[in-house]
Amino acid sequence: MLRLVFIFVAVPLLTGEACLSVEASRVTPRDLAVMLPAFAEADDPALPLAPAPPPGQYRSVSASEVAVWARRAAVSLGALTPVCLVRPAHRLLTSDVEAAVRAQLAAAVLVEPGAVFVDIAASSADLLPSGHAVFPLATASKPSLLHPRAAFHWAGYWETGEGRRVPIWARVSAWRIRAAVRLRRAGQERATLRPDDLEQVAMTASVFDPTPDEPISGYAGKILKRFLPAGSVLNSQQVEMLPRVVRNSMIEVHVVSGQLRLDLAARAESDGWVGDSVVLFVPSGRRRFRAVVQPDGSALLIVTTRQVAPERRAEE
Repeated sequence: MLRLVFIFVAVPLLTGEACLSVEASRVTPRDLAVMLPAFAEADDPALPLAPAPPPGQYRSVSASEVAVWARRAAVSLGALTPVCLVRPAHRLLTSDVEAAVRAQLAAAVLVEPGAVFVDIAASSADLLPSGHAVFPLATASKPSLLHPRAAFHWAGYWETGEGRRVPIWARVSAWRIRAAVRLRRAGQERATLRPDDLEQVAMTASVFDPTPDEPISGYAGKILKRFLPAGSVLNSQQVEMLPRVVRNSMIEVHVVSGQLRLDLAARAESDGWVGDSVVLFVPSGRRRFRAVVQPDGSALLIVTTRQVAPERRAEE
């Protein structure tokens, strides 16, 4: 027991200022040249001589092993001396994770970096070599949009100076504040929204939620698709534009067939939006047909030769 205690205490004493710091996973002549100048004459300063200690640990190298390294590096040493090696260790810090997360969000232009709130609940505790953290967006377990501040698991990696990737992880909360529109009072189905029915509010949203800031003007004048209680936050799926053509209204219809053009009035039998094909009725002729709603509220019917031909054959 006394012998074990002596070794445990002695190692830190031997590995004080005399220890050589090795950044990479292999010991090279460049590392040894700091204490043993003869290694600076090696033809290949990056020649791997031996594995470096694990991050945060020391290794005592005997004089005979140093001599073997000298022969491999083709250098001549004077007096042989033992050396102590140490591998600098880095523990994953909250600041490392936050910087990596913000860098990924900024690179993907998901949201302005200054508008993001990031909280790190937990992260890897392993000792790491020198390097930096990377958290790819593809490896984030994105939270539900209904719980934007919930912490989620984000797998990443620690990239060393040699290009090696060491797996790391973190539990992250990342959210932002966006402008939204809320109902001041209950809205009935098919009701047209007025500006005084709405109010601008700030709400928490996930950084993965693509919904942009929304002004009141984006909803005023639109129609609710279904009943919504007071206090409901609106989204684009709950509303629709006013129809360009209203059911039972009389509208102008442009009938085009080659060089011929005919304008007439017809009654719409359904609501219609720009680009919709609606059924129209001509009271005087007691006939129904379809035409496409135009931006100015009229309808356009283009008659082709194939459409006219059967009628002519019937008359004959």
